[in-house]
Amino acid sequence: MVDLPLLESTTDERAIQAATRLVAAGAGAIKLEGGSSRASRISLITREGISVMGHVGLLPQTAEASPQGGYKRQGVSASGALAVIRDAAAVEAAGAFAVVLEMIPDETAAATTRVLRVPTIGIGAGPGCDGQVLVLHDMTGGLPGRTPLFSGQFAGVFWEMRKGLGRYSQAVRSRMFPGVSHSRPMRPRARAALAAAWEDGSV
Repeated sequence: MVDLPLLESTTDERAIQAATRLVAAGAGAIKLEGGSSRASRISLITREGISVMGHVGLLPQTAEASPQGGYKRQGVSASGALAVIRDAAAVEAAGAFAVVLEMIPDETAAATTRVLRVPTIGIGAGPGCDGQVLVLHDMTGGLPGRTPLFSGQFAGVFWEMRKGLGRYSQAVRSRMFPGVSHSRPMRPRARAALAAAWEDGSV
């Protein structure tokens, strides 16, 4: 599943073209951020036979420019919670096969999950969703000091990665990598043909 790039979703035509290209490149589904305002676009894409996952609550692609003020929890008031629920319902009605609920209170997420027939996937939305997802770097400690409050850390790979990157850098500088075991030579006939082309000036 691939997020539809923000700049490729500025018009219906561009969104459909981008979704089609992503599927042609191997994507099994498209994720599109936005609620009621994106419902018609989701409907158009699904009519093309492309599976779409919705995404409501915090919208990372546009969070900085959002009137709500950046990376803040959404749906915290009663009216805000109802807005999230309406957005999720609109996305479902437009044909989304599931909806991501990001950075909303547990109660808002649980209520949304009860209202929808399609699965909800939570990220920072509490235990009341049908499924859960986290950013890989957050859950594995890949970027220390930047883990969101809602993200559990299940490993601490940063320092191991840093050591590995240091060993890689040293191996490249010392010409130990790549070595013979990391490459596959040309077959003898092809190598001879290349050498002949080089000698007669064809290259």
